[in-house]
Amino acid sequence: MAITFYLLRAKDSAVGDGAYLGTDADGKPSMVASNVEARRFPTLDAAERAATDHGAQFGGFEIEIRNSDGN
Repeated sequence: MAITFYLLRAKDSAVGDGAYLGTDADGKPSMVASNVEARRFPTLDAAERAATDHGAQFGGFEIEIRNSDGN
């Protein structure tokens, strides 16, 4: 079963490339280099709230929709 999740990507980067919203070693929001390290949001609403909360700090985001195979 596929699972849909959402990532926040820096607004000036291409899909699948560029900085994503993740967390640092202390659990604080930070930009990470790859989608593998990015914070996954379970709903569009949660991703939109995080984009609003952290967008000004990190220069704005685009929401990237991803699907996993569920395994």
